[in-house]
Amino acid sequence: MKYLTISLTLLSSPALADITPHDVLESWHSAFDRVQIDLSVGAQALEDGVLVLSDVQLAKRNPLSPSPPSIDWVRLSPLPDGAISIALSSTETATPRGFDGLEITASGSPDKITYHLTADQLTYSEQSYFTPFITDTEMVVSDLSLLYSQWEDAAGHFRAEGKFSAETVAFEWSEAIDFVGNPTDGNVTQRGALSLTELSMPFDMTAPAEYFTDLNRPVQGFPEGLTMDMQLLAKQAALHINGGDVDPEFTLEISAADSEIALNIGASNLRYLFDFSQIAVVSDNLTFPNQRLTLNLDKLFLDLSMPFRKSVSAAPFALAARLENIEMAPAGWDIFDPNSALARAPASADLQVTGEATLLVDIFNQEAMNVLTGPPVHVHTVSLDRLDIRAENAILTGEGRVLVENSAMTDASGIPEATGQLDFALTGALAFLDRLGRLPNVDPMATLGAKGALGMFATPNSGPDSFTSRIEFSEGGHISVNGQQVK
Repeated sequence: MKYLTISLTLLSSPALADITPHDVLESWHSAFDRVQIDLSVGAQALEDGVLVLSDVQLAKRNPLSPSPPSIDWVRLSPLPDGAISIALSSTETATPRGFDGLEITASGSPDKITYHLTADQLTYSEQSYFTPFITDTEMVVSDLSLLYSQWEDAAGHFRAEGKFSAETVAFEWSEAIDFVGNPTDGNVTQRGALSLTELSMPFDMTAPAEYFTDLNRPVQGFPEGLTMDMQLLAKQAALHINGGDVDPEFTLEISAADSEIALNIGASNLRYLFDFSQIAVVSDNLTFPNQRLTLNLDKLFLDLSMPFRKSVSAAPFALAARLENIEMAPAGWDIFDPNSALARAPASADLQVTGEATLLVDIFNQEAMNVLTGPPVHVHTVSLDRLDIRAENAILTGEGRVLVENSAMTDASGIPEATGQLDFALTGALAFLDRLGRLPNVDPMATLGAKGALGMFATPNSGPDSFTSRIEFSEGGHISVNGQQVK
């Protein structure tokens, strides 16, 4: 079977159902021409209605960009249901990359076609050399499936949607240092392995026509009209890194279940989502010799949405971050708490912030950012909707809202005036500082200083070991803490 690069490039071309193989070939010529790639065929033959293409070459028009390798033959076979079966040759000419059990079909209509690619296994391996580093990579994907559709809408935009899935993905790499051309055996400085099970990646994209006119030119930011929704879902994920042959004692292992990474690019808003469950982190000899550090988390969640295009009006932004039930194994605690002075209780954190801001420049346009002389954004409101941090039986909570007046600067620092207030509550802090002071590497005077600062910036509450604090922002750039002006 042939290369993944070639296969997916062919799949992205607008083939038609209920058409002849020659029509499919002509559509490929048009599609590759649109992205500045020349498609040439050494010979064509029609065998019982099947079009056989020999010596298929793809050449990028930019002479500085390497072209994909050639394909010995491609067979385009009409099927009884009006679809077309696409078969590729199995000859390998460069790095070992190929499919086992590959099947490709195209179906649909002239306006919108759908490709379906399935394979029992995809293998990929490559060695790259950039003095003095040699990098070896290998990937094996099993039971993979790709549904892909591409078409042009009424506005002339390119649309693409589909879904990639695989039962397992295994990716391994190693890096060696080689100054004099010696074999890499024994010189490997780092090895790594990433594995994913029950992987799924649905996607949907709209892009302006000019986005595809020249794939070789650099793209500054996201062009107008580009929108995208993409998710990466995995039932299990695991990452393993070690020091290779040079320092084999160093290892780092990270695993997670029910993982999700999502990207959404809207007309003017951008959203990132990271959601992982049952995370385990294990390191050996990472910082402390002959010690293993093990962390477990029930949940790691991050959701960030923000405007990214220049605008004249305010747009919302939001950040939500959550860590649930963080626990460390006893061996990790013993590294810095050998006498069990701390409670070693599970920790958690929950943060939610919302607000409105106006961007003065497209933040992903590097050229515009380079000539910018002031701040790239004017923040109008910031709301602390939720703050809840729990560690060592101490609890910190907070909420509040601040309005920012960008036209009024408090001083030469360029910081605008703000009005509003933030309220915080803290319990268990004194007991925590007492336990912290009993650690062998903590100066007791430092904990006394922390208690003094707590008395300055917090007010005792009605309950034991309980404090509150209010930070107020007022006109003129004034800031007060618990009624006492500090600025």
